[in-house]
Amino acid sequence: MTKNKKIGVWVIWAFLWPAAILLIYKDRPPMIGGAYLSVIGMVILMIVSTFFYFKLRDRDIVVVEGISIATFLIFGLFIEMVIAQLMIIIYAARKRYDKESLYKLPLNALMFLFVSIVSGYIYYFLGGTTGVIKDSGSINILPVLVYGVSFFLSNQVFIFLVTKWVYRQAIVIDKELLWEALTLVLVIPIGLVLYLLYSDMGGKALFFIALPIVTLSVIFHLVNKSYSINRLLQKTSDVGRELTGILDVDDILSLFFKKIQTMLEIDYAYLVMRDDADKRHLTYKYEKKIGLLEHAKMTNRDVLEGWDTKESIRIGTQKELKRKGLASISKLVQSAMVIPYGENDRTLGSVIVASKQKRVYEKHHMIMLKILVNFLFVAINNAKDYEKTKNKSERDPLTNLYNYRFFSEQLDRMFVDTTNRYFSIMMIDLDHFKRINDTYGHESGNSVLCDVSHRLLSIVNDKGLVARYGGEEFIILLPKMDTGAAYTMAEDIRIRLSHEPFLIQTDIGYEGRRFIHITASIGVATAPIQGEDPMSLIRNADRAMYSGAKQQGRNRVATYTG
Repeated sequence: MTKNKKIGVWVIWAFLWPAAILLIYKDRPPMIGGAYLSVIGMVILMIVSTFFYFKLRDRDIVVVEGISIATFLIFGLFIEMVIAQLMIIIYAARKRYDKESLYKLPLNALMFLFVSIVSGYIYYFLGGTTGVIKDSGSINILPVLVYGVSFFLSNQVFIFLVTKWVYRQAIVIDKELLWEALTLVLVIPIGLVLYLLYSDMGGKALFFIALPIVTLSVIFHLVNKSYSINRLLQKTSDVGRELTGILDVDDILSLFFKKIQTMLEIDYAYLVMRDDADKRHLTYKYEKKIGLLEHAKMTNRDVLEGWDTKESIRIGTQKELKRKGLASISKLVQSAMVIPYGENDRTLGSVIVASKQKRVYEKHHMIMLKILVNFLFVAINNAKDYEKTKNKSERDPLTNLYNYRFFSEQLDRMFVDTTNRYFSIMMIDLDHFKRINDTYGHESGNSVLCDVSHRLLSIVNDKGLVARYGGEEFIILLPKMDTGAAYTMAEDIRIRLSHEPFLIQTDIGYEGRRFIHITASIGVATAPIQGEDPMSLIRNADRAMYSGAKQQGRNRVATYTG
């Protein structure tokens, strides 16, 4: 929610809340009749119910409808409103809202105010009365049932409006809405029974009804918590399968951070990896306000000293952070988890997540994150192994250029892709290369081949694909480049190779390092005019190189003219 909207919530609450309380006090004055202890008892029941809330659709649900119904029927609308507002304050205090979430207090207060007024006046409109009755047979059930239903529906209407107009999100009708409806079905009879018992027994009835209300709240809390844990573990399994199905390290890390943001309350998250020198470096960094920063470097502001641990850590307050001697990522951080990953007694990295809320991480959250971290590092290792295997199959081991097989596959795709109107290839052969091997040794020859490769890559850059054809021959694919442009680049390559000497470490016959000069003969052919398929295009570029360059004196560029 934006800052302006939060301010707007406070402003609306400041105007509506006192006005509504005052108007209801005048229109529906309290009906206590000296039963102050009973009112206090109702407040205590409300407070107890706030300790056993459960989550539905990312909202905290408190089983208070039964108590609200009884309070309303016994003491009237004003007392019910006041107790509900008091319950909101106590609930907010227990949740320990941070500064950014504090707007939820007036928002929830407005919601309960709206629900109390709407359902209360609907009850009065249907002829319902409040206060203690002498004969249980005289109670009018219909207004009570309508009160309960209107309590539920007005609550949903308010949530719908807030979700749509404040949070700008779509409301979803799902199983969890049925949970709320089921809660209503169970608590309406409890509220009605509490009302009838109170009418018959007075304040003693609170002791008889407190146990089932508290028990029901605890049961809902435990069942929903179990349901939430199972759902979280299912999500963990699904994310794990997604991670291990990706073979790119950056994609794996992006997905990991994207998913854990939806599964945990996170304001800060870090992935700290160890390099081959066993030094730490910050690989990924996430901050809620900034977003994901890829491959962020470790800086002085990234205070992670003390977090490098071999044991998993779960912390709930700033005091615990200080007591354990851990430096804080931010002064606002209250809760944090550190999950290391290691193999063979060596820590390979750690995932750190932190929140501004106190005690936000429970034991099952740490178990879930441990599972995800294991999936993460297994996926990273798999991706690295795949990349190594892929490089071995696609790359020339000496020059690290693409090999001819990979080049051939790319060339085949160029011919299949009908959007390619024209493209060129370039065949390069180093002149008299055998003399270098014979004079200076094969290691020096290999050094020259590597240096030639580097120059070719720097010249071609992202305009094409450079591959080693075999021996001292190279081949270049130039997408969307016609004969003239390819010829110009070929001339640039020829000049760069012939005019700039190569430094070698001699092996035989000479000692030390020395500079040598080489030249190259280059042939160019352009598809589809000079080759209608891969083999004919390569053959024609090769003919241009030998007939037009080699046989004409070498150190030349020739284009196919057949």
